[in-house]
Order: sequence, then C-alpha cells, then structure tokens
Amino acid sequence: MNKGIAEQTFIFIFALIVAAMIMVWGFSTINDLKKRTGQVQLADAIEDIKEKAVTYYNLEDGSSSRINLRFPAGIECVCFKNIHPGIRGSGSMVCDKGACSSGSLMNEKCDSKDNLIDSRLTSNTGNFNIFVTPSSSLYKVTQFSALKELVPADQSDNKLEALCFKTYQGRINALIESKGDHVIIKL
Repeated sequence: MNKGIAEQTFIFIFALIVAAMIMVWGFSTINDLKKRTGQVQLADAIEDIKEKAVTYYNLEDGSSSRINLRFPAGIECVCFKNIHPGIRGSGSMVCDKGACSSGSLMNEKCDSKDNLIDSRLTSNTGNFNIFVTPSSSLYKVTQFSALKELVPADQSDNKLEALCFKTYQGRINALIESKGDHVIIKL
C-alpha cells in the first residue's frame, strides 16, 4: 500500500513540474508576441508610406492629400532623405522642433548635437530614404527604402536634403503631393 502512495506522489510532483514548465513557456511566448506587434506595426506604417508614394507618383501633377500614419509606441522620429538622382535639395534639413529630442511641434533647422540620426541623414546611405529613431537609446536607428522619387520639401516646395517628423501620440501628419516626375512629402 505504501508503495502505491509513493508512486502516486512522484506522478503528482512530475505533473506539477510539467505544468510549471508549460506556464513558463506560455508566458515567454506571450511576451515575445507583444514585442513583435511593434515590429509589425512599424512595417505596416512603412508599407503605407511606400504605397502612398507610388500612388501619388502615378497621379496627375498637383494631386495631394494629408496622410496620417500611425507608428508603434517607442518611435520618436521619422525622417525622409532625398536620394533622387536628378533633384538636389537645398542642403538643409528641416525638423519638427525637437525632432529626435524634446520640444513642441514647430519647424526649425535640425540641431546636430540633439539629432540622433544626423549622421545618417548627411552621409551616403545608398537606397535608404526613410529613417526611424526609437525614443530609447537602447535601440538603434532603423532605415528603410521607399520610392527614390519621394523627395522631402518645405512649405514653399523647396526641395530639402532631409525632413524629420516627431511623432505625436504615435502619429505623424504629413502632406504628400505629386509633382509629375517625383513626389514631395512635407509638414
């Protein structure tokens, strides 16, 4: 009789250990899934930008629309760089005030010492023309490639080397406009 009780106790302990392992595995899987939702949301926002650029590139000259793009929590700044081979910018970068640092939303020249992606925007980055910076320095600047005819511009349609948007509640609001042989994006 005692032998049966001892065997049943070991089976019960084994079942508890297996149940605990399943719970730990489930918890880690759910946490991993939560981390990936931000990556999926970022990829979705970049795809939206690419689709809008292609759409407006194919529309009539002067067609424009406001676009409101949602980015995952933790994205602080979204920048667009001019890589169009036939269009050179004015050599300046325009940012929302405090883009990639802190401040209110207003136009101003980018401040190199506070701008985390300044080096990416001023160097040769190949075909990458969209840059995303996280709010935490623990993450790195992420770069994406979109239509090379997507050219940043200021309010007066002067072409720029780069244009940065600070996300506000996870969103950026921009104007996209067809200019025939290229598409401009501006504040």
